[in-house]
Order: sequence, then structure tokens, then C-alpha cells
Amino acid sequence: MKLPIKLQDLLQQNQSAIVAASTFISQKLALLDCTGVVTVTSEQLELLFSSIPEDWEFKEFAETLNLSTVNSIFNHQLQEWINQRLGHTQPQSSITNAELSNSKDSGLILRK
Repeated sequence: MKLPIKLQDLLQQNQSAIVAASTFISQKLALLDCTGVVTVTSEQLELLFSSIPEDWEFKEFAETLNLSTVNSIFNHQLQEWINQRLGHTQPQSSITNAELSNSKDSGLILRK
């Protein structure tokens, strides 16, 4: 059984507490409940995942998240952060949710 950690509460704690939680996450002993978290700062992401092995892909991160509690904005932010951490580049044709919303509003059709 994994230790449930409410990310929203954890982010209110000091840096030492966030880093300590990172140890549990890195050993896949914790499950982050992301309810109420829309975005986090890059500094908070660095602290939260400071103990994570460098080669973790999104699949490994997903094993530590209660995915039903991760909203689409935080999911996108996390994917970008993981890709940047791994040195992957985003394709030039990627479309954000904001761009999709704007295109629907303006009647434009985005193509690759």
C-alpha cells in the first residue's frame, strides 16, 4: 500500500518537507493526490521530484500519481517538465489546449 500524499497540502509545507516526500515518491511508496492543484512552480517541481532517478519517463511518474486527480493543465505542465528534464524537444507542431480553444472561438482550423 502506498502512502497517500495530498499535493495541495504538501506544497504549503517548507522545502525540507517537500524534499522528504520526494524520497517516498522516488521509491514508489507514495501516491500523490493532486486534487485542487492546477499548476505548480518549476521550483516546486524540482523539490518535489529531487530524489527521482534521472531516467524516469512519464510512465514512472504516473505510477506515483493518482491520475484521476490530475487536471489537464497540471498534466500538460508535468509532461513538459519531464520532457525538458530528459532533454527531449517538443515538436514544433504541438498544439496547446489554449490554442485549440482560441481556434474554436475564431473559427480557424489548425493544421500540422
